[in-house]
Amino acid sequence: MGSHMMEMMSSQQEQAGQHHLHQQPAPPQNYQHATHGHTHGHTHSHLPPGLPPQTPPHVPHFSGTPSQASPAVQSQQPVQSCGGRRRRAGEEDPDERRRKFLERNRAAATRCRQKRKIWVMSLERKAEELSHTNLQLQNEVTQLKVEVTQLKQLLHTHKDCPVTARQKEARAYLSEYTLTPPTNTTPP
Repeated sequence: MGSHMMEMMSSQQEQAGQHHLHQQPAPPQNYQHATHGHTHGHTHSHLPPGLPPQTPPHVPHFSGTPSQASPAVQSQQPVQSCGGRRRRAGEEDPDERRRKFLERNRAAATRCRQKRKIWVMSLERKAEELSHTNLQLQNEVTQLKVEVTQLKQLLHTHKDCPVTARQKEARAYLSEYTLTPPTNTTPP
């Protein structure tokens, strides 16, 4: 009976210890709580068999300690990360970074200006060539108009010329000759 009670108490204390392990992440305090529970278990085993077993009283200072320790752990982590940031910031000087940025920006602006200048020059050259071609075509149109006017004047002056009248008669005679069939002049 006493050994059965002792096994029940030790299993309850182990469950309580495991419950505290899940709730409280600090291992040394859990270890103290577990050893504390075992000492209570031994004291319950020495009780007379007639007395009911008593649960060990909950000690409040153990529950308060992990909450105090966890902010300390949390506060240490940001300090380390801030220190790392400071180190990185110390390695990269802001003035040096700004100087490099301005230098890259200046180089990119120079390249852009050069490309734009080349593009504008090619457009100007093309516009000059097209204007020259346009001028040549306009001159040709003017010359052709002059030639057309001269030819019209020549036709107008030769309209009443005797040579033109003879040419007209010859054309009329040929057209009549081709239209009328030839007559047979040989006797039967």
